[in-house]
Amino acid sequence: MAHPGFSDNQAALFTLGDEDEAVAAPLAGRLPSYIADHRKRLRARFMEGGAQALPDYELLELLLFRAIPRQDVKPLARLLLDTFGDFNRVISASPQRLTLVKGVGEAVVQELKICLLYTSPSPRD
Repeated sequence: MAHPGFSDNQAALFTLGDEDEAVAAPLAGRLPSYIADHRKRLRARFMEGGAQALPDYELLELLLFRAIPRQDVKPLARLLLDTFGDFNRVISASPQRLTLVKGVGEAVVQELKICLLYTSPSPRD
């Protein structure tokens, strides 16, 4: 008999809706096309083409969406890349170094470290 506190059900990586879509101030009454549904488009490109379909800053945006909902995360993704050099260096940077970057807090560090955990070889391999 399974323990009542455990479940094989896992939360989806991405929500089905766009509840976390960044809200941008309209320019002249409407959103520019590059802002509207940005998160939805990135998710679709990732699901269709994998990580190879996205540049490093967009991969970082996908991670940052979960840590920072309803906010434009592209500037932070670019800042992280400018600071550390590439995607792998960002996710492998120490939490102490990451938190020195303006806009990086505990939630961002946690998402980056979760990604690192699943991209690193397992000690059991």
